[in-house]
Amino acid sequence: MTNKEKLLILAEQEKTLEFDKFTNYDALLLGKALADKLIESERPIAIIVRIGNYQVFSYTMKGKEESHFGWANRKANLVEKIGHSSMYGRIAYMESHEYADLVKQEDIYAIGCGGFPIATKDKGIVGVVALSGLVDPEDHNVIVETLSEIIGKRVDLVSTL
Repeated sequence: MTNKEKLLILAEQEKTLEFDKFTNYDALLLGKALADKLIESERPIAIIVRIGNYQVFSYTMKGKEESHFGWANRKANLVEKIGHSSMYGRIAYMESHEYADLVKQEDIYAIGCGGFPIATKDKGIVGVVALSGLVDPEDHNVIVETLSEIIGKRVDLVSTL
């Protein structure tokens, strides 16, 4: 699969996985669903969910590195900046060096998998979900699978970078 084909699939994921509405309670349910799915892995995972400028959910596995929150936040920053998943940003960068200026700002943005826009049908992007601690593109695919289950719509996955 070419990078251009991957970008088309990622854009379709974002378009398909929209909520009717997204509240703080929905953020809790999404974050908990991700945590429940990953807790048995005993991997150093951090999960955050933001609505607008507010982080309304955060979780890390007990005793795991705090640095994963830094990664998750930088992935979330990238999603907010480019309006696409962080995996989209990474593949676009690999394909054509798009977002090269953001790659240089690694203290603010992380060009890696694991950040995904939260959108509603009437408002567009209203937030972001991000996780860190898995291997690329597993971070992204766990989020997409969880969103698919919650929203009730199936989408194709991109299994390799």
